[in-house]
Amino acid sequence: MNSILAISGFGDFVGRIDLPMPELGRGTQFLEASADELQAKIRSKVPKQYRSSVVVRPFKRRGSTGLSVEYEDIIEAEVMAAIESRFG
Repeated sequence: MNSILAISGFGDFVGRIDLPMPELGRGTQFLEASADELQAKIRSKVPKQYRSSVVVRPFKRRGSTGLSVEYEDIIEAEVMAAIESRFG
């Protein structure tokens, strides 16, 4: 039963969080650097086998700027903890 749970939970769902961050402004280079920094921080907090599933991308849409975080939903708690420690 445990092996079935592990298989069904692995890779089936992708979580996504958009973090509006108007204080980052419109500078593309600064947005990309912030995305790289947050991605490295989150990846350092999740189990090794899931690190490559964490992707942080900057976004600009309709005058809004921020960072979009995508990850496997099985590591949502670790991702949220890393984000909260970064911004909390």
